[in-house]
Amino acid sequence: LSVPISCGKKKCLFTLKSDPTIGYLILSSDGNDSKLKKLQVAWLYAEHLELHYKTKHLFLGEPKEMKISTDFADHLNGANLTRLAVNGESGTAPTFAKGPVLVQKVRVAPSSSLLVGCDRKFDHAVERLDEFVSGVGDRKSFVKNFEEQVAVMRNVLHVKENQCLLRDFQVLVDTKGNINQIDLDRCPLGSKYKKGFKDHVKKCTAQFDDFVSRCKEAVLAS
Repeated sequence: LSVPISCGKKKCLFTLKSDPTIGYLILSSDGNDSKLKKLQVAWLYAEHLELHYKTKHLFLGEPKEMKISTDFADHLNGANLTRLAVNGESGTAPTFAKGPVLVQKVRVAPSSSLLVGCDRKFDHAVERLDEFVSGVGDRKSFVKNFEEQVAVMRNVLHVKENQCLLRDFQVLVDTKGNINQIDLDRCPLGSKYKKGFKDHVKKCTAQFDDFVSRCKEAVLAS
């Protein structure tokens, strides 16, 4: 493993030295079976969305638990882990210790990809839009593919059971117009999130539509 590309609150993405397009998500297990089950549900849900809606995701295999040594934990922690900052927000990166960790093989999204979501993530995507668009090569090809991917996304979100995706909604858009699902462990929707969720769905859907319009306009104008 090489150094991590980024860390969230609970997991870090490390790339392979031999192939930086392949990576591994690593999450401390603490011997907690519920964490593994949650990741397994996310993996199955990603496969379901791909099979039934033709969505794209970055998972290359199901999550597994493995034990690491103190030396390997020190190797992971020695990578100078830093939290991924979104809209200026960051925090303490996860740390690893000898014992069980959860590992999942993934494709690494191109570094030029744009994280798109709602609320702060929407604002951040709009702020980075010009920089993102400057990396788009074939504009017509991007728009054609992007429109197809947006249609897929809307079909997914039209189904009530899939609207759990709008809780902390986040996708990665690459410079070819692909939309990749990430962090699918936010589904299914827990009961504590259901209060006021209809209003959130409406707001988040409107922000996604707004981003789509801004993105296509920016690409075609460049």
